[in-house]
This record gives sequence, structure tokens and C-alpha cells, in this order.
Amino acid sequence: MLVSMLMAMSGVAVADKTQLPVVSGYAKCVTTHLGALPDAPDDRQIPLHDASVACRGMSETSYAEGKLTLNGKRFPKAWWKEVRTLIDLADVELAREVMDAPGNVKAFDVKWELPDGTLVAVGDRYVPGTIRVRVVAA
Repeated sequence: MLVSMLMAMSGVAVADKTQLPVVSGYAKCVTTHLGALPDAPDDRQIPLHDASVACRGMSETSYAEGKLTLNGKRFPKAWWKEVRTLIDLADVELAREVMDAPGNVKAFDVKWELPDGTLVAVGDRYVPGTIRVRVVAA
């Protein structure tokens, strides 16, 4: 039920600020790997899948190699499990935005939606509260 409520809203809600860079970075990686997309939404599925697999692999490798740390300490497995759930939700957001976009939309960007609804560039402004990672047409 929680997942369906989160999916009903646009974006991925991230309350833990230590997870925000990973989820944002993952979504940004996918949109960058997509490059210029074909006109037909059906032709976008394979590039989206390939980008998702490549970026998920990089995220998994970064965690496995101990590159994701806070104050020099590796994050625990429970933290990474939560990040994986958020990455799964990011995949749903990416699929919805990329597959449902009109054919003239060729590229996408990742933005943060602040608690007041303002969209800003990733990392542009931090405010307390839950920040939504959004995928938008570029």
C-alpha cells in the first residue's frame, strides 16, 4: 500500500538525506545513458532497460567496494536495502516519464522537488524535510 501511495505521486520521496545523493545520482546516470531517444515510445524500452541495468550495476559496485561512506564509515546493509527500494521506485518513475512522454521529447533531466513544491537542480538547494527526486523532460 505504501508503494502504491508513493507511486501515485510523481517522483521518489527520499526522507533520509544520506540516501538522496545515491538515488539522485542513479536517476541522473540513467537519463545521461539514455541520450537522444527515438520518437516512438515503444522503441524507448530497450535503451531505458539497458541504461537502468548499467547504472544499477555501477551503484551496486560502489556500495560493494565500500565507496559509499559517511564520516569514513561504510553504510550498513540495512541502509543499502532501503536505497535499493528507492532505486526500484526511481525505475518506476523513469519508466513512467520516459515511456509516456510524447515523441518530440528526446531527453530527460533529474530535479529535486522541495517540500514546498519548487523544482530545483539536483544539489542546488537543500532544505529540511522529504525531497522528491523527479524525472522531467529536458
